[in-house]
Amino acid sequence: LVACRKASKARFRATDDVARMGGDELAVFYKSPASLDTVERRAQLLNETARSLVVIEGLSITISIGVAVYSAKVPVDYQDFYQTADGALYKAKQQGRDGYALTFKQES
Repeated sequence: LVACRKASKARFRATDDVARMGGDELAVFYKSPASLDTVERRAQLLNETARSLVVIEGLSITISIGVAVYSAKVPVDYQDFYQTADGALYKAKQQGRDGYALTFKQES
């Protein structure tokens, strides 16, 4: 977890937060808006980074990523945001792990 967090933190801007949510879950919070393309590239890069980590010889690491992106016009409630990201995470796991799923919420 420490190696994964450190490697993840190196892939984001100094203004972004990479935090351990509990157990083996990490979260990244963007401080300012990013394009969907940027978010997807970062998710792919995190998957590649995790696969390249060598913590114990012969042990490979993979991660599943759930991404929640909200339009600037949608009011963000932390609990809703967390549940949306968590739902995307479980979708990524159902798709075979070692990948990501993205949920985008925009104005209804």
